[in-house]
Amino acid sequence: MGRYFRDELSFKIIYNWIYKGLLDISVKVLKIKGKSLKAKETRGKFNIGTSIYKRPKVVKKRVEFGH
Repeated sequence: MGRYFRDELSFKIIYNWIYKGLLDISVKVLKIKGKSLKAKETRGKFNIGTSIYKRPKVVKKRVEFGH
């Protein structure tokens, strides 16, 4: 690291040090170029049930309580 330090370091300098082995960090730890993938939805969908239009006529009369 025989370089005169300024107030800031660029990412390119740090990456060069890592590639040369001057910093004790593995290359595998570095961020991969590109967008990170979002987790896919795994909960599934609700089973909505029978459509209100396909229910029996008895249900429409509301004679029985419950169900």
